[in-house]
Amino acid sequence: MMGTTGRQQDAFAFIERYISRHRKSPSLREIADELGLKSPGRVQSILCNLKDRGLVDWMPRRARSIVITPTSMQFTLSIFLEEKLRRYCMAHGEVASAVVADAVALHLDQMEAQHNAPGECKHCGDVS
Repeated sequence: MMGTTGRQQDAFAFIERYISRHRKSPSLREIADELGLKSPGRVQSILCNLKDRGLVDWMPRRARSIVITPTSMQFTLSIFLEEKLRRYCMAHGEVASAVVADAVALHLDQMEAQHNAPGECKHCGDVS
């Protein structure tokens, strides 16, 4: 990873491993412990630097919402959705990427709940 410090690389590698093993992101405290830091405040600075480099993102005020930014995935919104998202973000002081990530997370949570409900899943046909 060009332009990152050793500490940032260690944090990024830990986040990747943690998400892979636990299927959720680590807490700031867990990252601090892994890096040998006494305070999660320093972790926030490291994460901000990783975010500035486009390597991670997270949803503000939502615990365990750190995600590895998929560099190979590119999505395009329709002009209608893009404008609607822009207006929403301006009115509420939100960041578009966080709103989209939150919307996708909520959608996937709903899909998973439907998938795990008794009966046949209407999306994939699995029977539980």
